[in-house]
Amino acid sequence: FYQGTLDGYWSDRRRYIDNLYRHITLPYSDQIRIDSISIDGEMSLDNYIGYLSSWSAYRNYLKKNSEDPLPDVKARMLQALQQASGNDTIQYTFPIFMLLGRKPSSTN
Repeated sequence: FYQGTLDGYWSDRRRYIDNLYRHITLPYSDQIRIDSISIDGEMSLDNYIGYLSSWSAYRNYLKKNSEDPLPDVKARMLQALQQASGNDTIQYTFPIFMLLGRKPSSTN
């Protein structure tokens, strides 16, 4: 869905996130990259589909296409997860990444 159906509907700036900001160089010698953090949780499949519907690329897709792809996404997920309904809970992991830099202290 993300790279298939919605391909071409994301902002050009989305590539920064898809690349995890790896191509960005901070102008400081004192810097660190942290990409070992994640947010883990659970939500109902219906809530997850609601989350997908909040994506800007999905909204852009709907402006140019008459068919809503999310019912098919939900049906395929229900089948793959062998779940009975959208009220069933799924687990998720959202990766977090940070670039941290410290400006050099000015000395007089």
